Amino acid sequence: MLLNLIVHYVNLLIVSKPTTHRERMLRMNNPATDNTQAAPTQTAPAQETPAQAATTQAAPTQKTSASKKKQITVLVGSLRGGSFARKIATQAIELLPEDCTGTIVEIGHLPLYNFDYDDPEVPDVQTPHSYTEFRETIKDSDGILFVTSENNRTIPACLKNAIDIGSKPNSDVSWKHLPAGIISHSVGRMGGYSSQKNLRLALSYFEMPTPGQPEVFLGQSPSLLDDAGAFNNDKTRDFVADYLRRFAELMR
Repeated sequence: MLLNLIVHYVNLLIVSKPTTHRERMLRMNNPATDNTQAAPTQTAPAQETPAQAATTQAAPTQKTSASKKKQITVLVGSLRGGSFARKIATQAIELLPEDCTGTIVEIGHLPLYNFDYDDPEVPDVQTPHSYTEFRETIKDSDGILFVTSENNRTIPACLKNAIDIGSKPNSDVSWKHLPAGIISHSVGRMGGYSSQKNLRLALSYFEMPTPGQPEVFLGQSPSLLDDAGAFNNDKTRDFVADYLRRFAELMR
């Protein structure tokens, strides 16, 4: 009787032996080894027609061609919807060389810069999402085109704020070494001279190369645009187009 009980107990131990970690992993990675699961049925892949094969091969080529275009971020130093700066920026985008594409990136929604946002010693102040998004947009650009008016003989506040935001944190400056183009304008004769010179001074700190002379100072800018906001004369259009061509050369 006692011998039968011992044999029965040993059999129970053998049957209920716990599964090792290795065995569990093997079963997860190879479900077909589990007797409770059937091996998946394999079907032969359908053969492509010649037309489908041609389409499959052509798609990567088109994508590569599009990716070759230089991505230029355009920053407008005016928040007014119908500003002359915005109209000039729109014209500049149309005059970019064929291998470049430009996009106006809005800056009016960016909060005023506060170093607490980037100070690791102030953990209770979070960096605004708009800062992070703006900085990443700048980093992903091949070049930056600034189109700005002049406010009180210097850079408009919204543009200076954007420059400050992109300049931080010190260990990861978004502007560093990016080619920059500058087009300034004014309703007077000076063409935003003071604004452009102050902007160049700020950008030099980030080692941003810019085209040499001739620079673009569009004086009496309202007289250079038609009712639709386009340049109304070939001389201005060709001058700006030549500047943009030299700007594009910095990205090649």
